[in-house]
Amino acid sequence: MDFRRLTPKIARRVVGLELAKRRDLLGLTQQELADRAGIDNTLISRLESGDRDIRRVGYEIVMRLALALEADPRELFPIDLDEPALPTPEEVAR
Repeated sequence: MDFRRLTPKIARRVVGLELAKRRDLLGLTQQELADRAGIDNTLISRLESGDRDIRRVGYEIVMRLALALEADPRELFPIDLDEPALPTPEEVAR
């Protein structure tokens, strides 16, 4: 899916649905994901609902969420994060 062709609102919703799907697959609540990622659970809620744009939360938060969800950030958030190349979760964990 080419996110550049989506409206910002639709892109936020697609990312939010993917985030919720991954969280559900791991059997985590929003609070449990927030605890794993070291962020506030209201941010998880706002991202999943599409109220908050993942591109505006910062690279570190994106990486924390990806690691907490045991996912490659490039698959989880297929958007341009203004970074030349996103590292894999293994590279970040080192």
